[in-house]
Amino acid sequence: MSRSVIATNIGYPQLDGKREWKRVLESYWKEDLSATELYDKLEELKVDRLKKQEKAGIHYVPVNDFTYYDRMLDVAWMFNLIPARHQHTSESSLRNYFSMARGEQTAEACAMKKWFNTNYHYIVPEWEGQELSLIKNMPLAAWKEAKEAGISNPKPTLVGPFTFAYFSKGFTSVSEALETVLPLYKQMIEELDTAGVEWLQIEEPALVVGEAAPFLKEVHEAYSALRTAAPRMKLFIQTYYEALVDFDTCMAFPVDGWGLDLTSQRALAQLTSGKFPDDKVLGAGIITGDNIWRAHTKEKASYLQAVLEKINVNEVWVQPTTSLLHVPETKTHETRLPAELYDRLSFADEKLTEVVEVTEALKEGQAADQDTLATYLAQDPVPSVFKDIQTHRGTSFEKRQEKQQAFNLPLLPTTTIGSLPQTTEVRKLRRDWKRGDLSTERYEEEVRGHIKKWVQEQEELGLDVLVHGEFERNDMVEFFGEKLDGFAFTDFGWVQSYGSRGVKPPIIHSDVKRPQAMTVEETVYAQSLTEQPLKGMLTGPVTIVNWSFVRSDQPKADTAAQVAEALAEEVLDLEKAGISMIQIDEPAFKEGYPLKKEDRPAYEDWAVKTFQRTHRDVKDETQIHTHMCYSEFQDILPAIGAMDADVISIEASKSGGDILAGFEDGQHVNEVGLGVYDIHSPRIPDVDEMESMLNRCLTYLPVEVFWVNPDCGLKTRSEKEVRESLAAMVQAAKRVRASVQVKQS
Repeated sequence: MSRSVIATNIGYPQLDGKREWKRVLESYWKEDLSATELYDKLEELKVDRLKKQEKAGIHYVPVNDFTYYDRMLDVAWMFNLIPARHQHTSESSLRNYFSMARGEQTAEACAMKKWFNTNYHYIVPEWEGQELSLIKNMPLAAWKEAKEAGISNPKPTLVGPFTFAYFSKGFTSVSEALETVLPLYKQMIEELDTAGVEWLQIEEPALVVGEAAPFLKEVHEAYSALRTAAPRMKLFIQTYYEALVDFDTCMAFPVDGWGLDLTSQRALAQLTSGKFPDDKVLGAGIITGDNIWRAHTKEKASYLQAVLEKINVNEVWVQPTTSLLHVPETKTHETRLPAELYDRLSFADEKLTEVVEVTEALKEGQAADQDTLATYLAQDPVPSVFKDIQTHRGTSFEKRQEKQQAFNLPLLPTTTIGSLPQTTEVRKLRRDWKRGDLSTERYEEEVRGHIKKWVQEQEELGLDVLVHGEFERNDMVEFFGEKLDGFAFTDFGWVQSYGSRGVKPPIIHSDVKRPQAMTVEETVYAQSLTEQPLKGMLTGPVTIVNWSFVRSDQPKADTAAQVAEALAEEVLDLEKAGISMIQIDEPAFKEGYPLKKEDRPAYEDWAVKTFQRTHRDVKDETQIHTHMCYSEFQDILPAIGAMDADVISIEASKSGGDILAGFEDGQHVNEVGLGVYDIHSPRIPDVDEMESMLNRCLTYLPVEVFWVNPDCGLKTRSEKEVRESLAAMVQAAKRVRASVQVKQS
């Protein structure tokens, strides 16, 4: 059959390789730029991205995907869904926006959570019953700006009403949230329709999670209302990360097209059932948008042609599977990668080229490969790599706890998560050494100086368990990857994590091995400076693989097992060197969970065993810590317990301690480190605030199981902020400790 085939994109990264977007934002926050200068500079960056996509051959170029911080936050601000503590009526609305994102001294930032199973963090919209209104139609403004910039076919995009409602808090239910925001979506979409917008991309990734099923009737009704509000404009629902929760029900929605991830085995099976409506456009997600491996475009085109022969569809949009937010901007800046590896890579710009190449191949009548399609549909689940290997420590926590009393710690012992301020001086030191402008001997001497300074600072602040500060580490994953075989690194491969915060994910391209010790020297030196216990600090294997671009020629579980073996060697070397507290951080443990419930047991099996393997062989006297943050833990408590860490530190500040409700029965954790203040905000928490938090947490579990710490590492905070915040934290712990001891006596 004859069909129209065009190249489209879902979204483009705003964090460019040279991080200009980050520098502009942070200059504004430092008051080095005015609001007008901020707007002008970001508009210039935005337009450059639009023109780049159009020049690459993208027909419908997405607009309104470029944000000042976060797109969920954009919708909240646009609808005046602004908590009272962030309503600065006499100030610019931009202050309200950044106050929600970053907080202020008198106002805690809104909560931040992981976006599905990615390493991106979104700002959680927070309703307090206030009346909502459309402050500004941001998609319409972006469309007009793109038109003025000469973009031929701008396609506005926004987070859809169900996804926005699903991830908002403060409402009594998702249904109430959807009902509350729907009139604003209708108003916004009516204005877009009136202006003459041809297509609107509405992103509804929440439609792929199993928990969405009970709401599908309401979502259908919501889209019926949107259809009535915009009778001329075409509505296109974009999903990603997995298959729809109910394909047949969703296909009945009154919209004009669907974007589906055709690299998902389930989504592919749904589509090839032949039930895709022939009157809708198919957005064929065929170029993987969240990894960095080059696609063989002729094979992709052949595979897609085989898919299309299973269905009747008149118009196909060839596109990535997700927004390209999850990959770096371009590989063209990378000049130091091995040629063989460089040729295998594809970042955002290269993926646009791949999309266009697949589109052209389809137009030319690329032959279909039904054998490849059949093989893909028949793939079996991958069994656990640790199926027949003992990974558990093999001793009870009660037995270990008795021996660990030798640490002689007080009630509510205080510590930090690990990293301490990475000042400009520290970053320059590391940069000069890497460039060869500073000798290794001088570099190591300077690092030891920072360690010594902060060991003393921690003692003076009154912390009970110290850390060495991680001044030699650039990033908690990159640092270890640089010391392990099988990893490669980019110079400009930045990916947005939250706000202006970017990371450069390592590339795991071959077998992982540890050629030598990685952390022992600095940790032992720090411990030699103090009589107090000091934690060795490692990043866990699940986090390393979840925060890396992982090789595609073997299951992720196999790669994680290799990382675990390397870390197990490091743990034993630390123990042999006299370090008897070792923290193995797993902040990405939850984010790796599959979005479908039926896939989660298999993930838990290998993820838990992978973590267990790292500390399987240590002595009972060695205390193993781990750290998790910015995730909902209630549904994975058995898995957390099975990890069998002696102490697990969790973020509690943004939930006001409510996250502990799931731990009430005491069956799933041994000891708990409470993250009592938010380190992602520049505000300094006061003593009363943290004391109140601690007292609230004590209503859930006995005081004997609690530690006190910040909710995450402190590398992004200034030295002044860290000193004042930790001093307040220690004082709060002492107050509660004294109060408890009085009650116990």
